[in-house]
Amino acid sequence: MFNRIRGLFTPPEISEPGAALLRHWREHNVSVNPPASVISLWRVRRKVGGALPTDFAGLYRRADGMPPYTSDDLMVNMWSAERIIHQEFHYGPFRGHTAKLCVFADVAIESFFFSLDSSGYVSICGDGTVRPIGTFTEFLYLYWADPRSLGLNDRVVAA
Repeated sequence: MFNRIRGLFTPPEISEPGAALLRHWREHNVSVNPPASVISLWRVRRKVGGALPTDFAGLYRRADGMPPYTSDDLMVNMWSAERIIHQEFHYGPFRGHTAKLCVFADVAIESFFFSLDSSGYVSICGDGTVRPIGTFTEFLYLYWADPRSLGLNDRVVAA
């Protein structure tokens, strides 16, 4: 019984792109929030309408996004679980989609967004369009290794 309880408080494993991204943020002094609580992630799961991808839960159990109006070197602001839960959208591309798409990050102070759907797939949302990317793990890989494919600038890895 104690192992099951202990398991609730242990963050799930995270893929190499997710771990590399966290290391990069820490090495470059990107401001991140403390880990998200299990309850907060449960509430995000309810908003998404499906199970959260393991990498999503693993990332957020290590760093609960970033404070508002801060970003990394690619101008991406990963939202906190509380912001994900409470943010309401009234923008064109989200009308009629709010139950299916759950935004978790924005680029360049809400120029465009990354959203998660109930099946665990990530999309780019902006300019009235929703473009599917792939799974959350694939998103992390592209975000880390090929940011241009997401419409972002190149990352400076070696410094």
